[in-house]
Amino acid sequence: MDCYQCGHKLGSGRYCLRCGADVTVYRRIVYLSNSFYNAGLEKARVRDLTGAIEMLQRSLQLHKKNINARNLLGVVYYEMGEVVEALCQWVISKNFQPKDNLADDYLSRLQEDRNHLDTMNQAIRKYNQSLAHANAGNYDLAVIQLKRILQLHPNYIRAHQLLALLYIREEAYSKANKLLRQALKIDTGNTLCLKYARLIRGRLGRAEKSDRERKLSLQSNRALMTAEELLESDVIAPEDPEKSGRGRMLVGLLVGAAATFCMYQFVLLPTINRNSNVRNNQAISAYDAKLSEKELQITNLENQIADLHLEQQNMESSLADLTGDNGLSDQYDSLLKLLKLYMNREGNEEELASTFERIDENAVDSDIYREMYGIVKQYVTVDRIKGIFNEGVEMYDTHYYKNAIPVFERVLRLNPDYVDALYYLARCYEKRKDTENALQTWQQIADRFPESEYFEEAESKVEKYSRQLQEAEDNMDGEDGGD
Repeated sequence: MDCYQCGHKLGSGRYCLRCGADVTVYRRIVYLSNSFYNAGLEKARVRDLTGAIEMLQRSLQLHKKNINARNLLGVVYYEMGEVVEALCQWVISKNFQPKDNLADDYLSRLQEDRNHLDTMNQAIRKYNQSLAHANAGNYDLAVIQLKRILQLHPNYIRAHQLLALLYIREEAYSKANKLLRQALKIDTGNTLCLKYARLIRGRLGRAEKSDRERKLSLQSNRALMTAEELLESDVIAPEDPEKSGRGRMLVGLLVGAAATFCMYQFVLLPTINRNSNVRNNQAISAYDAKLSEKELQITNLENQIADLHLEQQNMESSLADLTGDNGLSDQYDSLLKLLKLYMNREGNEEELASTFERIDENAVDSDIYREMYGIVKQYVTVDRIKGIFNEGVEMYDTHYYKNAIPVFERVLRLNPDYVDALYYLARCYEKRKDTENALQTWQQIADRFPESEYFEEAESKVEKYSRQLQEAEDNMDGEDGGD
């Protein structure tokens, strides 16, 4: 562990041996940050990526230079398909520790495998298009696009969630359940996937329960049919063994019929009526219970529908924020493009300036986004133009004023607040006797940079050239009057 003040290696004591700083609290903060890192590592091992992100973000809140936590957070983001967030973490890690850093290995692998990086970038763009289609009500196009995204990038959690939400809207619960299961295999602790899965599981359970109720109803009807068949069955009268004549046969038949009628009327019918009443009462009670249960289910479904409508409105509002002009998707695309230019050290000044101007520092409420914006801002407005500015100064010193002017203008396109470039541009215009442009440039320095070292000279030059231009106009008016 190094001292936070002087960078010297700390011993076991309370104070730094070189600068004497008290490192007790600092040591506790670092230990606590490492504890959160260990917790995040354990969650990542069991694929609870959402829990791992929470633990690692807490670790970095305590100690932003915890390189292990930052690199692991980038790996977790990359595993979930969040390529921009992963690149942000690795670039920040590389800036904190330029040497002996695993982030170099991760970034070099991405640079070497350009096809994979282009595939992920294409998947992100298709996802943004799917958001636009869903926001516009073109749900079929959004579903087709999301299926293609999952073929290109199967680990993209957001694509799983959006496609599952569209399936839920279409009441295709089995397809949504299959998608959510795949997403939960990637991230077992994703709260949004668990929420959608719980809603779907309830609806699937009710469907299975309705099937069981239909089977029980069929069994009850079969039992009633069996009883009715029993009542309608014929009673076979015993034959007369002697068969002594038609009269005795007729008497036997009448006696048998009378006995059968009496048995049916006084023995079987009361028993059947009593059993039928018991069954009817049981059926009525069961139907009353089922009716109450159905009414309760209807009430719960209505509440769930209201919740889903509210959630749909929130999602539509979020989609509008994501897909509108200068929305989050556009900001992430611009930042990703600028990161690519930064890593490859490529792109001309016009491309860098136009891409940088599209990025709003406060568009995304994220510390990582603002840190990343600061890095690319430093690269575009300071590091990249320093060499260009020195090239212009060298041309100025060797009296190549005409060639130096476009060089200083390129510097100002990248950083309009570069007062040194404005100063040399004004001097170049002076050397070339371009009074109007010199006056405008000195006027900018006097108006915009009152605290700079060039302010007094700029005021003097503005007064001088303004007077010269006024005298020239007066002379021209005098010549016109003389004619």
